[in-house]
Amino acid sequence: MLEQVIHFTNRKMPGKLPSKTARALLDIEDNQIVPVIRDRQKTQIDSEAVFYFPGCGSERLFSQVGLATQAMLYDLGV
Repeated sequence: MLEQVIHFTNRKMPGKLPSKTARALLDIEDNQIVPVIRDRQKTQIDSEAVFYFPGCGSERLFSQVGLATQAMLYDLGV
């Protein structure tokens, strides 16, 4: 186990990362509101919703995954 942890922590950070977070790219950085992102063509006011919380690590290091997840949920109408 110790060797695996050392191997994981010795790896280089991913390169070519976006310079902005997903929230910054979508211009929804106001910490006083919770943005609801949905396609009005596919949803109604009482449609299902998902609370998506990527966490600070994935948001900063793998924001492409967060954006892809949000795009998938948007496309599904959730």
